[in-house]
Amino acid sequence: MIVSIIIPHLNQHEWIETCLNSIQNQSFPVEDIEVLLVDNGSDRLPEKELSAFPFAKLLVEKTPGPGPARNLGVREAKGDFLFFIDADCRAQKDWIKNGLNALEADDAPAAIGGDVLIDYVDASKLTSLEAYESVFAYRQEEYIKKMGFSGAGNLATRPETFRRVGDFPGLNVAEDRSWGKMALANGVNFAFIKDMVIYHPARKNADDIYAKWDRHTRHDFTETENSSLRTLKWLIRTCLVFISIVVHIPKILASKKLHKTRDRLGAFVYLARIRFFRVKAMLRLLFDKEYREKGVTWNR
Repeated sequence: MIVSIIIPHLNQHEWIETCLNSIQNQSFPVEDIEVLLVDNGSDRLPEKELSAFPFAKLLVEKTPGPGPARNLGVREAKGDFLFFIDADCRAQKDWIKNGLNALEADDAPAAIGGDVLIDYVDASKLTSLEAYESVFAYRQEEYIKKMGFSGAGNLATRPETFRRVGDFPGLNVAEDRSWGKMALANGVNFAFIKDMVIYHPARKNADDIYAKWDRHTRHDFTETENSSLRTLKWLIRTCLVFISIVVHIPKILASKKLHKTRDRLGAFVYLARIRFFRVKAMLRLLFDKEYREKGVTWNR
């Protein structure tokens, strides 16, 4: 049995060794793993970083976007199972084993999504961004229950399931959300696997989160293009984002991932900053033509 692990990459050289070490040290035999790291326009190819990992193959996808990068990886994959992880993440040592146990069970779902936890620099002293993202980022269980499908950062399935659904789309839409909707339309059922864990570093600064929400907000706005009463519905949605600053305070206070008053305060400050950014971006998409036509960029 071969497991193919597909990793899109864009200028994340500093993380590759950590990611591939976590794969090399899996409880699943490394000789039965192939890694397909797909570069998507980096300043330089990560050939040096991959040289210490003979199980990893470097591919190049020139069409921008993590979706096209993942698609190339799938086309080149020779495995019986497809696992997806991002280049700046590390996998818990039983990530593959626990994922395979779920996919090979008698009542196995067609696709699974695992948990995504924040990889703290120092767990005893969280940064404000780490505190915020501990509560609000990568809520896979909630996402799968609400949306019915998993994000692509911690996803596993079989090649035949992927072929039934089709490729991830490009940058014009939210690629993993669009693929998840296509999967549901093709009868693919998803399950959340709590012990299929990866760790994702918190973003380094507010600009990184703003870039993420700029991208997601544009995707959401594009999806309303054919909606009746588009402007009114978008303004109502904008108001709800603003109100969510207050609505989410109990979530911060009740979080079991935060243990200090300082961390809860830091999480709230970032919550407010990010919600204000989203409100401003949503209004600009309605009323600022130059901003609206700027388009989506993949600049993680």
